[in-house]
Amino acid sequence: MKRIVFIFLWINVFWVEKAFSDDRVDYITSGYYQLIYEADEALLDGDEELAFGKYQQAEKVTPLIEQNFYYEMSRYTDLLLKFGQYDNAIHYMNILVSEYGRDPSTFWNKNATYFASLQEHINTDSLLLALNQKLDAYYSPERNKLTNEIVQMLSNDVRIRNEVISKLKNNNDSEIIKDEIFIELQNVDIHNAKRILEIIKDHSFPNLALYGYKNLEKCSGLPALFLHISDKENIKGLFLRNVREGKCSPFVYAIIVDRETMMSENPKSYYAAYESIDDQIIDIENLDKRRLAIGMPTRKFQRKKLEWTMKQAAEYPEANE
Repeated sequence: MKRIVFIFLWINVFWVEKAFSDDRVDYITSGYYQLIYEADEALLDGDEELAFGKYQQAEKVTPLIEQNFYYEMSRYTDLLLKFGQYDNAIHYMNILVSEYGRDPSTFWNKNATYFASLQEHINTDSLLLALNQKLDAYYSPERNKLTNEIVQMLSNDVRIRNEVISKLKNNNDSEIIKDEIFIELQNVDIHNAKRILEIIKDHSFPNLALYGYKNLEKCSGLPALFLHISDKENIKGLFLRNVREGKCSPFVYAIIVDRETMMSENPKSYYAAYESIDDQIIDIENLDKRRLAIGMPTRKFQRKKLEWTMKQAAEYPEANE
């Protein structure tokens, strides 16, 4: 049975990889990801002009995307409005609504100060009407059905693991219950792995562009779902390719690799989700080189970003409710 599943998954990975052309822009080698980190760090430091310049550089090397945690297109749009570059701001508003399902009212609410000036440039009522029509078109019945399926997969993934933990605690003497629950766990993981690869093949990589802004919180557990795909060796190439195409976060690829390499005797990992002290890291002098090679930020910036995020969560707890 396991052999059949392995062959099925391998065939799916092969065909998904073949489906991509080789002439697409590379978000790693173009320096796009690093420019976004530099822009983000500038914003953390309060230097909006530097951030604006970095976003401008990024849009020249590859089309801008909207990544979880960095939201570069949204932040660039805010700066475009602030600096009076309305045509380009409207261009990105259209993309954010039509390709990421962002609610147009959020532009108005966040940038009310700048919309007084925008109203002198364009009929904002007509703009809002057009954007809302695009929003309705984005959340099509097909997309909603697919998103609901992903949410159900995430729910099953959490449910079965909670049941395993609970039954192991409460039924230590019952090997039958253990066997049954572990078989169900395996079946859930096999189904989810198969379906994820089908979604990548038939639709796109499961990311913000696929499920949309209104489902951002519901789909936040997707990285854990990817980690539970057992055949990691054969999906690493697929995920890295999607990183290069701007569809998969470098962090997601890194935690998949880390999950495997951290178990080895001499792990040369990316330490994406492991906050290790320096003397615990093997080959630390080359760690940032490894991270930069797949589009990740340096450890120093990742720590800075995490500290800022935790500080924001503490200062504005209502935003996380």
